[in-house]
Amino acid sequence: MPARKAFVDPKIRRTLALVGGALLLVLLLALWSYIVRVSESNLVASPVSTDERLVVIDGSTMIIEPEALGKAMTAWLRSRKEKTLSFELSDRSFEANSADPSSVTETRIGQVAGLVKKNPMLTVHILRPAQFESPAMQELDERRAIRLRDELVASGVSESQVVVENEPEGLPTAHSPHLAVLLTKTGMG
Repeated sequence: MPARKAFVDPKIRRTLALVGGALLLVLLLALWSYIVRVSESNLVASPVSTDERLVVIDGSTMIIEPEALGKAMTAWLRSRKEKTLSFELSDRSFEANSADPSSVTETRIGQVAGLVKKNPMLTVHILRPAQFESPAMQELDERRAIRLRDELVASGVSESQVVVENEPEGLPTAHSPHLAVLLTKTGMG
């Protein structure tokens, strides 16, 4: 029996295989590019608890640029019904692997100190996170919390108005691995 003749010449078959492989590679690269783009856009589009622009007033979350925090705190203080204001600090709030505050945090310390010095019925709670990434991060957050307290006191805030404590359950920042600052009104309104 004679050998069967191939339907397609081997040169054409090899060319088709190369073209098919190239098309498959293009499709895989396009899929990879789409997945990366969607992942990045989801990260940027949805604010997370570590977004330093997030401020929570009596459970209502809003985005406030760092430069506008002083105005937001003043408006909050004037309100009669809103009792708490909090914002979270992230690794960007401090120099890398240090307890030294960043320039934005220095501005925030000044804004908080200015408000609290004028209002003895305010208390600043510097909240240590309930969960830590590592023992080293726990120690660093402890140093950062003490540094924030010391900076506020050095700015003229009474020591009795600044408390460093563990973050209680029930706050919007309660499951975050970052420090938070909570201002509370007592005896007002």
